Amino acid sequence: MSLTYEKMLSEKGRPLLVVRGLKFGWHKKLANNLQRWVCTQRNCRCYLKLNSQNVIVESNISHNHVIDKKKLEREKLNNSLKRKVDEDPTVYPSKLQPTGEFFQVLLTEEKDTSQHELAKPHTNGVVNGITEEEEKSKKRPADIDANINKTDRGKEVLKMTEIEPSPEAEKDDSGCVDLLQQKSDMLGGQGVRFNSNIFKNLNCVVPINDIRGGDVTGYLPGEKQLRCKLASVFRLLDLYGWTQGVGGQISARLNQDQEHFLVNPYGLLYHEITASSLVKVNMQGEVVDQGTTNFGIHLSEFQLHSTIHAARPDITCIIHITTPTVTAVSSLKCGLLPIGNESIVIGDVSTHHQFIGDAIEPEEREKITRNLGPINKVMLLTNRGALCCGETIEEAFYNVYNTVVACKTQLKLMPMGIDNLTLINDENKKIIYDASRKSPASIKKLKKRWHIGGTEFEALMRLLDNAGFRTGYSYRNQLIESKPSRAKNNAEIPSTVG
Repeated sequence: MSLTYEKMLSEKGRPLLVVRGLKFGWHKKLANNLQRWVCTQRNCRCYLKLNSQNVIVESNISHNHVIDKKKLEREKLNNSLKRKVDEDPTVYPSKLQPTGEFFQVLLTEEKDTSQHELAKPHTNGVVNGITEEEEKSKKRPADIDANINKTDRGKEVLKMTEIEPSPEAEKDDSGCVDLLQQKSDMLGGQGVRFNSNIFKNLNCVVPINDIRGGDVTGYLPGEKQLRCKLASVFRLLDLYGWTQGVGGQISARLNQDQEHFLVNPYGLLYHEITASSLVKVNMQGEVVDQGTTNFGIHLSEFQLHSTIHAARPDITCIIHITTPTVTAVSSLKCGLLPIGNESIVIGDVSTHHQFIGDAIEPEEREKITRNLGPINKVMLLTNRGALCCGETIEEAFYNVYNTVVACKTQLKLMPMGIDNLTLINDENKKIIYDASRKSPASIKKLKKRWHIGGTEFEALMRLLDNAGFRTGYSYRNQLIESKPSRAKNNAEIPSTVG
C-alpha cells in the first residue's frame, strides 16, 4: 500500500488530511529534518513522516477516520476528490512544493488502483482484516504520544475557557456590568434627588421654558422671566424630593398695580409644571389667564397666600413647604431651635397655631398677619409645615433650603434631649444673621446688585440648564469672563490709515 498526497487549504484555516475522502485533523512537529504528522483523534495511532523533500518516508494509515459525516457529504469536496482520482489515481505529485501546512492524502493500493477500490467503504470497523480495537492497541513512538497528549490537553483547556470563564474574566465582566448599569441609570426614570447621586436616573425631561416667540406678546413686561423662575423653583423642589403630591402651592406676585399673581395649577405634579402652564389670578383667586392647561387652582390654599400678599407688599414669592421633617418640627412645642447656621440665616421664625387650612375667615386672616409680623419671612404652621417668603424668588427658595436643612439637623439631635443641646446665643445669632445679609468680599467687584440667595440660585439654574431642563433663566453674572478690549499698537495700524 502506498500513499500519495496533494496540497489542500482548509476553509477554516485548520490543518486537514483526507483519507479516502474522509477528513480528520492532524498535528505537525518538526524534528531531525522530518515532518511528523500525527492524527489528533483520540485513541488513534495513525501518523505520517515526511522528509525535507516532502516525501513520505514512514506511515501508519491503514483505516479511514470518520469524525463528522455531515461535512463529508459536502458536494464540493466530494466532486473535487472524484475528479482528481478520475484523472490519475496513481500519480505522485513529487514536483509540487507545498506552500503551507495543509495536505490531502489519498490512500491507494499498488496493485489495484481503480476508482472502485478508492471509494470502497469499510464495514463493521474492519479494514484489511484488522479491527479498530487491534489498531488502537498498536504502539506508537513515545514522542508522538507526548505530542498528541499535549495537543489534547491544550484543546481541553481551550474548550473549558470557552465554557467556563476564568475568575479574572468574571471580574472584568462585572466591571462592564457596573458601567452599563451606571449608563442605564443615567437614562432611567424619574426619582431624581439632589444628594450624592445628583441627577441620577434622569429620563427625558420636560423643558421648563416652553414659551414660544409668538406667545410672549400676550404677557406683561417681565412676565416671561418671572414664569421661568417660578417654574424652575417647582422643578428644584421636585429634584430635592420636597414635594407632597399635587396639594402644595407656590405663588409669585406679578405686579403691584393690578395685584396679579402666578400660581401652579392644581392637579399637576411639580415636575410637570412649565412656564406656560402657570395660572394668573387676582387677589380674590379669580383666574385671569388659564395658561396652557385646563386645571384651576387650590382656592383655599391660595387664600392663605393672598392674606400674606395683602398684608406684606414687600413679599414677592411665598412657598408652602410640607416635607415630613418640616411638618415634624412645626408640631413641636419648642419650634425651630437655633442650633446651626441654617436656622439663623432665615431670621426670626414666627409660629401660627391651630391653622385648619379651610376657607379663612377675617379673624383668621388677622391672626396670620399678626403672627407673621412686619419683618419675619418664615412662619411655622402648627402641624402644617412652614411658609417661606422672600422679596424675590431667589430669597424665598434660599429660606426654603435653609429651613429644611435646619429641621433635619434638629430632628437628628432631638433624641439626645433638648437639655443636652448647646443653643446659639442672641449675640452670635445677630452676627451670623448680619453676615448672611452682606455680599461676600469676593463678589464686591460685581457691577450688578447682589441679592440674598441670588448666587446660589444662579448656580442651580446652571445645573438645570446643563442637565437639559432649559430654564430660560437670564443670568446676572456670566460664568466666563469676557476679555477686555486691548489698546491697539501703532505697529498694527497700516501706514495708509490715519
